[in-house]
Amino acid sequence: GPARTLLTSSSQEKLTTEKDKQALDGALKQRRLQVWVLRAELLKNFGSFGKMDPFVVVERVKSDGHIWEFARTRTDWGGHMKPNFNHLCRSIEVDSDDVIRFRVMEKSFGDFGTPIFCGEVSATVQLLLRSNAEAKPEHTEPAKLKLTKNEMEETGCLVVQVGLEDQSSQDFTRVSAKRFETPVSQVPGRTSHYALKLKDPQPKGVSSQRWTAKDLAKAHTEVAFYEEVRRLRQVDAGALEPLLEYILDYEGVLESHVEGQKPNEAPKQFLVFENLGVRDVPGSTFRRVDLKLGHGVPGSSGTSRLQALKQSILEGTSKNATEGFRLERFQGSPASLDSADPLLELGLGPVSPGAPGGAEGSTSPTSPSSPTSEKTTRSMVRQKVRKAMLHRMPAPDVIMYFADMQNLGSNVGYSAGIAQHLLSQMASKLAGLSVACRRAPAPQLWLGTSLAVTLDTGAEGSVPPEVNVRLFGWGQATLTTSETHQQLPPSERRERSAKWREFITNIDKVGWEASRAYLHRFGNNQGWKEVKFVVADFDAISHNDFIGQASLHLDETNPSCQGEQVIQLVDRSENPVIGKNGLPTTLTCSVELHTLSQVRMRGLWRVHVHRAVNLPKRDLSGTSDAWVSVYATGGEESQFCFQQRSSVIPRSLNPEWNETFDLPLARPGNLLADWLDVTAPSLGDAVLKSGQKLLPCAAGSGFVAGPASAKEEKAAFAAWSTALAYAADRAARNLGPPPKDKAPVVACDLLVEPIMTAASVDGAAAAKTWSNWSWSAWNPFRWGACG
Repeated sequence: GPARTLLTSSSQEKLTTEKDKQALDGALKQRRLQVWVLRAELLKNFGSFGKMDPFVVVERVKSDGHIWEFARTRTDWGGHMKPNFNHLCRSIEVDSDDVIRFRVMEKSFGDFGTPIFCGEVSATVQLLLRSNAEAKPEHTEPAKLKLTKNEMEETGCLVVQVGLEDQSSQDFTRVSAKRFETPVSQVPGRTSHYALKLKDPQPKGVSSQRWTAKDLAKAHTEVAFYEEVRRLRQVDAGALEPLLEYILDYEGVLESHVEGQKPNEAPKQFLVFENLGVRDVPGSTFRRVDLKLGHGVPGSSGTSRLQALKQSILEGTSKNATEGFRLERFQGSPASLDSADPLLELGLGPVSPGAPGGAEGSTSPTSPSSPTSEKTTRSMVRQKVRKAMLHRMPAPDVIMYFADMQNLGSNVGYSAGIAQHLLSQMASKLAGLSVACRRAPAPQLWLGTSLAVTLDTGAEGSVPPEVNVRLFGWGQATLTTSETHQQLPPSERRERSAKWREFITNIDKVGWEASRAYLHRFGNNQGWKEVKFVVADFDAISHNDFIGQASLHLDETNPSCQGEQVIQLVDRSENPVIGKNGLPTTLTCSVELHTLSQVRMRGLWRVHVHRAVNLPKRDLSGTSDAWVSVYATGGEESQFCFQQRSSVIPRSLNPEWNETFDLPLARPGNLLADWLDVTAPSLGDAVLKSGQKLLPCAAGSGFVAGPASAKEEKAAFAAWSTALAYAADRAARNLGPPPKDKAPVVACDLLVEPIMTAASVDGAAAAKTWSNWSWSAWNPFRWGACG
């Protein structure tokens, strides 16, 4: 078609006004530039012989001089002096002052010679677009650009069409790089994650780092899932809406350069989603655990079948094989876990500087003269062994470390109050996730995804503590509706239902562990009777080695049990533990009782663990890597018990900890029940009536067995799941918690509540639509443990 002349004479067309430029800048913030290279008309033959084979290189030149080749047209073989390209370039994000440069080249001797330069032309985006700021390139008027060589010789012209990309034609949501500081930087320790920081000031309480990025090359299978979630959030998602609240917020796909990239390299593409827990609160503590749900699931998050088989073998040797999830990552871990160096067992861990009581002649293998390669190798080994250690960590220990708030704040009771608030939030939100899963209109294929639980302690007196629970790592997962589920073959529907039941069971287990951790640590209003100290030698790969134990009796009415005491360690047969030099092993500790005016706690016992003297050796090096587990037992029937743990003191037979542990004394009432009723109607009432049977004590990986046997724990978890199914049924019918005089009945000492059945609906209709079936049609918790 006819092309208007642009930059072809000294009398250029009138430039746009300032108002037009502002409109263009606004459009460029929302849409991307797209260039359509149509054809060229050359005035001479630049080839050595025969006809020319031209092509065009398209580059963006930023104001800072950064040049990026973002497109290269096809070669018009034999096109000679009037080549036709008809090439639609990839859309790019630009500013109105950026320059687009077109360079026409001719292939010399096919692909064997160096391309011959035929001419070039440059123009700003503002000049190229002119009045086409709202048009797609195929709807704009073609522009004829004058080609020059050596800035003097006119060699022909190039015909292009320039416009802005049509957003409605995109398969995914784009995110403007202009919103963030670029280039982006990699998150330390995360090869595929990059930190993002917003340029514009954010409202109070909103972090400038609220978004994070993941390399799209490793997350391309998740785009379709997140786009479907984004679409459902903009419409009425129905029964899926409660579940969507537990999925990471998704912003779209970003193109940006990365720190260290070469100037001419293309930008990377990233998946932009919510950065959990970042609130920019000075002095706050942030912590995050990532739990993998399910074991050895191929095809999720890039897991191959061989990797899945290998992982399932490793999991089969750990306690996590019966828990349904494993700990993948622990960010912001407490000192008690950080000090558990995975290489101590191999004799490669560092010695703490100035650690008192260190073994004579012990030296650190890491010195300034050590080669860099040795340090790198050691770091890699440490990461692998730590990952294996996290995978083997039992669920009670995960919760224990997650809620470890030792020495947070200077006031007595502050750290215990923060831990209580965070743990109750965690239990409530996990119960809400279990209810939301049960309300889904169809079974989802989500086994193999991950669950992130974060906490932020906030700031005292200004910003409250906060817990977030989100699902992520979707891999090949899809959102299934009742209609699409019914279109599947019967065998696949059964398989999906079985996997969805397993997924819900795993979510239930995490919430159950958090709830019983809260109940036994913060639900005791009857007083603590005894505190037991168990000293052990830390081993990352094998089981911890028992060294000795000692107990103190606690009595709120007897002041003599308070103060500093030196107690002798004994073995399991109550015989004194003898140290390396033949003398008895002792532990120095002190106990104080404090009265509090807090709403939730009437007081607490504060236990200080000072030091141990003359420990026996447990390692081949002739020393021990000692830590102390503090077990508290209380209640009228000793039904409350929980564990806390100290840091590891490496290679010392006389370790000095100087750490403090709090044993809270609750006020009458049950705060956990109130929190659970917020997200799972009637679950709190079930805890009030059968708390100890629903939530028995957990032993973890310690040396003191809890009062609940494996059979009792299994029955208690089945009752917990049944109570959650009943809560989901009430939530679906908007009934809320039941009246106190009509609480769920207790049968076989377990909660078994009649659940709506398919008998109340027409049989033919129920067979057609999965969503018409009640929970009893597929829910494994329908009959509880009573059968």
